[in-house]
Amino acid sequence: MADLRERLEREILPLVERPSRYVGAERNVPARDVGEDALTFLLAFPDVYEIGMSHLGLRVLYDILNRRDDVRCERCFAPWTDMEALLRERGLPLFSIESHRAASEFDVIGFTLQYELHYTTILSMIELAGLPLRAVDRVDGMPLVIAGGPNAFNPEPMAEFFDAILVGDGESAVLDMADVLLAARAAGETRARVLERLAGIPGVYVPSLYRVEAGESGGARVRPVSAAAPERVVRRSETALDGLGLPACPIVPITEAAHDRLTLEIMRGCTRGCRFCQAGMITRPVRERPVDDLVELAVAGIDRSGYDEVSLMSLSTSDYGRLDELVAELNERLADRKVSIALPSLRLDRFSLELAGGVKGVRRAGLTFAPEAGSQRMRDVINKNETEEHILETVEIAFASGWDRIKLYFMIGLPTETDEDIEAIAKLVSKVRYVARGKRKGARLNVSISPFVPKPHTPFQWEAQDLPAETARKESILRERLRVKGVKLSLRDPNVSFLEGVLARGGRRLAEVVRGAYERGARLEAWTEHFDIRLWQDAFDAAGLDPNAYLAERAISAPLPWDHIDAGPSREFLLDEREKAVRGEVTPDCRLAGCFDCGACGTEDTSRELPARTPDASVATDGNVRRARGFGRRNRRVRPDAADGRWRVRFEKRGRLRFLSHLDIARAITRASTASGLPVAFSQGFNPHPKLSFGPPLPVGTTGESELFDIELTRGVPAEEVVDGLSAFLPDGLDITEATQVTGRVSIAAEAIASKYTATLPPSFEQLMNEEIEGRLDEVRRVRDATVTRGDRTKTVRPADGILELALAGDEAGEGGEGASGRHLTMTLKLGVEGAVRPVDLLTLLVGDDREALLVHVHHVELLRRRRDGSAGLEPF
Repeated sequence: MADLRERLEREILPLVERPSRYVGAERNVPARDVGEDALTFLLAFPDVYEIGMSHLGLRVLYDILNRRDDVRCERCFAPWTDMEALLRERGLPLFSIESHRAASEFDVIGFTLQYELHYTTILSMIELAGLPLRAVDRVDGMPLVIAGGPNAFNPEPMAEFFDAILVGDGESAVLDMADVLLAARAAGETRARVLERLAGIPGVYVPSLYRVEAGESGGARVRPVSAAAPERVVRRSETALDGLGLPACPIVPITEAAHDRLTLEIMRGCTRGCRFCQAGMITRPVRERPVDDLVELAVAGIDRSGYDEVSLMSLSTSDYGRLDELVAELNERLADRKVSIALPSLRLDRFSLELAGGVKGVRRAGLTFAPEAGSQRMRDVINKNETEEHILETVEIAFASGWDRIKLYFMIGLPTETDEDIEAIAKLVSKVRYVARGKRKGARLNVSISPFVPKPHTPFQWEAQDLPAETARKESILRERLRVKGVKLSLRDPNVSFLEGVLARGGRRLAEVVRGAYERGARLEAWTEHFDIRLWQDAFDAAGLDPNAYLAERAISAPLPWDHIDAGPSREFLLDEREKAVRGEVTPDCRLAGCFDCGACGTEDTSRELPARTPDASVATDGNVRRARGFGRRNRRVRPDAADGRWRVRFEKRGRLRFLSHLDIARAITRASTASGLPVAFSQGFNPHPKLSFGPPLPVGTTGESELFDIELTRGVPAEEVVDGLSAFLPDGLDITEATQVTGRVSIAAEAIASKYTATLPPSFEQLMNEEIEGRLDEVRRVRDATVTRGDRTKTVRPADGILELALAGDEAGEGGEGASGRHLTMTLKLGVEGAVRPVDLLTLLVGDDREALLVHVHHVELLRRRRDGSAGLEPF
């Protein structure tokens, strides 16, 4: 483990884009003092860190597993392409970010099947873990590779790659799986026997215990071949959310996440009955969390994270029965801390003036609504149950209440759709724009259009999906009609939706295509720059399969690839809803109109009591987070004065946190300031933020011993309280060393003239004589203009104008700061001048190889300014 971490930090992380994705060292990672016999889980998210850390499901399962004394759970995320290439080049494995332990050393690797375009990335991660792609090729002693998530409701395209797949809610199920695996290990059971025992857990599908048989009316059926496997796998469902805890001490990402805020699931399930919506069907019935529990979780989460926003999440947040009460209570408890409330999923017919007043809170972020269709006829077909009057009234309320931007989501390609329905989208947007601009002249609309994909377990699962050419034609109509000021139109690549539909509706034969696309280079395809439909076309051709056939209308009598999965709503209910769609007949919400006997409420109760949390889960593995105020500080100098105003805080950046960017550091310190309890001053306006200002950015990969930022307080506190308050909420490696009151308003960046660094010798210089090195240094000092390349970017630097000092220093005894031993280089470089040169630029010019230059350890010694006594020269801050 230590060797792998050391190699990553020495050989890999200096060379990759955004190395902060891989360092770990986050706040609130729980300490795990478990025995050698503990079961080890690795939760693997098939996308990069900033996407995976925005996924609440991963956080919940991680918290639940780590409550047990006999389980240790860690996380890993998909490496970006540069990181994957380097791991393969150096023969290094996929690893966890907590301990940097190889994935193959865990007992279980658990993936989430969140999105069809993650499939090839999953294969990449399995192979990087050193495991065979197909489950049948894995042997005793290898980790079990399991999966869960929404796409588990049609597991067949990925079935051959997983040992087991969980269908439905995971909170209780993962505990049952842990019990089975621990008992199997104690009994010394084989892999085959373990899989049979897993198949006996409600909601667990073991693909190797089933075979695919041709159906009488076309299609294929999946049937069990073992007595241990049930005929149909019934989804796992937690019957109530009260008592089903969310993480009370959320992990705070070390780098920015896509949704960088405290997220609370306020309810699960939706019974609105939108006929295209898979999530609304497979998560029935509705289960709400108590208001008191949510308020306490929100307050505790803000206390321990420093977030400035709480997101109340569900499929339809405004359907939460006590939403007004919840928002009012959260505002009362959090408003004085400048914490705002976000509602990411709102129903147009449930947005009110009262709710608008509650959620605008401290800042007015954008609101998101989903009319889905432009015409009333089409909204009735999909059972949206919203009228144009509702839509326009809601828009008027939103803009009258202070918002200046809303997002509107629509779908195209829905069953029975005509060009008139497409035109109706443009007409509705125009009406919305007119109402919005009547309230706010600068009103903006973001309009997002998504092609319809008929998902399994919905009333539309038998319908056809538009082929890419037809989708492109419809998008062109909207592109032409919505070229108006104040409207931003977002359209999806028709090929992306095409592939989503094929993978969503396919059977087990598609595994060959997924593997073929992966072997041709497909991965990270949720990112536009990595999606290439040609790789998939070649894979389909090689497999002899026609992808268009998967998007055709399905016969009612033909078996579907997912018929062996019981998602809750019955086939009869789905067919009835399909017929109502054809007639344009709506079905009201069963919570208001009474039960329609969909079958979802008959799911067997398989919930169980969760392990209790430890009183304080804020202690990290490897000392990544303070164990208590002041833990891990070094060389602290505290003055006994106590006054309000501006404080200058000095800190160190060391160890693996050298791979954080300047923005990462600023974000961590900002959150520490809001979580610290210090009387921090905030800016005014709609988007208040703590009054902090930072010194010049330190290059990624550079350690520093005297970094600075200024913070403003509203009342007097002792300097020790400033140091302790901030230190308690910073990860180890960002160490506060001093806090001093300062006068005047000149910022650090405005005063800074130069920075002094030390650097280890590049490897190619280590055998050179001093005279040879001095000659190379002299050549660089005289360079007037030079072009430096970083990846696909180039820039011009002027070393002769920017170098104040460039020299060889040190001896075998070693001197010069962290990372410098024996002979090393010292550099003092000007800041803020045209063509300013950075340490890595100089090192690149010295060695002529940007890769070798990046591997050199650079240490920032001090920031310099003009002497305050007016004499010539510079002095440290």
